[in-house]
Amino acid sequence: MNLHDRTELADTLAERLILLGIERPHAIPIPQLIEKVWGMQQPYLITIVVERRRRRRRRVDPGAPPPEA
Repeated sequence: MNLHDRTELADTLAERLILLGIERPHAIPIPQLIEKVWGMQQPYLITIVVERRRRRRRRVDPGAPPPEA
């Protein structure tokens, strides 16, 4: 609904929201309905933890000649 800029809740969608446990969906503004549905979906979303590897820095000997390219 948000992507299509809908301002009114269709009866069929209201019935689905009632089945999900949202009472009186016609009385709730669309942005709040979206937040409620999002909150209901949160436990089912997968969170992927990206492991960052540390880059090993080479120790540079100040007296050594520079590496050739």
